[in-house]
Amino acid sequence: MIKIDKEFDINFYRKEFPNDNGFKNKRVEERLVIGQNTKTVIKNIKSRIKHPRSRQKQVATALEIVSCLNSPYSPLYGTQKTGLVVGRVQSGKTTSFTLASAVAADNGTRLIIQMLGTKENLLKSNLHAVKTYLDLYRDRDDWIVAGIDAGGGVELDITAQQLAYNLGKNQISRNNNQKKVVFISLMKNKAHISHLVEILKDAKLDQFRDLNTLIIDDEVDSHTPDISKPNEKTSSINRSVKSLIDVCGTCSFIGYTATSAGIKYAHQRNFISPDFHVLLPPGDGYVGNEELFGKPELWLKYSNPKNKKGTYQHQIKEIKCTQIKDKSTKKEKLIDDKASLKESMRLAVCDFLISQEIFGSEV
Repeated sequence: MIKIDKEFDINFYRKEFPNDNGFKNKRVEERLVIGQNTKTVIKNIKSRIKHPRSRQKQVATALEIVSCLNSPYSPLYGTQKTGLVVGRVQSGKTTSFTLASAVAADNGTRLIIQMLGTKENLLKSNLHAVKTYLDLYRDRDDWIVAGIDAGGGVELDITAQQLAYNLGKNQISRNNNQKKVVFISLMKNKAHISHLVEILKDAKLDQFRDLNTLIIDDEVDSHTPDISKPNEKTSSINRSVKSLIDVCGTCSFIGYTATSAGIKYAHQRNFISPDFHVLLPPGDGYVGNEELFGKPELWLKYSNPKNKKGTYQHQIKEIKCTQIKDKSTKKEKLIDDKASLKESMRLAVCDFLISQEIFGSEV
């Protein structure tokens, strides 16, 4: 009898890590498989994540994420869907979205787009990890790897005709008889995203309603949220990413971040407002803010100190900046009051210094 590695067995994860995400689609979850792409990533991350339980939690989280994505088995298939994955700083987000991409590819996703940072060095570092884990440095017949090189100008190394041929005609790999997956990486940059949008428009992928697309936005809190002021157009990156989603057929967009407050405050009509969220657990031996400074509830004050009842005083505070008329122009234009900004910054620094001094004296 052939012994199957339990880390390759979907039933092992269903038993050891039950998916209790309230946003999952049960019909999707029941049909998930661990295919060759996921197995490849699991094998390649073993040298980096040596603790078996930590590695298995990563795989289980990837399965949880994909159970919430768009699928032919979803009741609202054909629509756009946004997810938010929140993990602590340096808790394995790159490994997570690589695993999620592999699981998605094993379960019918044909186009995977990853925006891997806003700086060239971050793009190269993340892309190297992704390609290593997915074994994309090797010439693979079942994956078509393309991208916009951050240091080489704005040019995608695949044409619209090639995209339409491989995705629209459901080209099959000769090696494993699977439909080919197209992987595109780029920097989160308006020019790069806009160029990709034009290529995808020419490929007319939005006409292929059965084409499943997954877009990964690493550090979604950086640049992607709409930071426009009232009565202004949405900010440029936000508009560009929305245009990218619109030309990708049936699309699931997943943002990864360790700081989710900006996404939490996003307007519900903006695409970045999540339809589902997943928590990424840190691995064994992780050391972060909580391990260094203690649990947050120890820092917060009760609204009623005598009997310690009532709500906590929230850490997240919205900075309200006064706006004034711009006197340098005749147009009716509001600008931020610099004096108000300066005062709010002064108060924030004072609050921080005083609270840290009090906390330090109590420890």
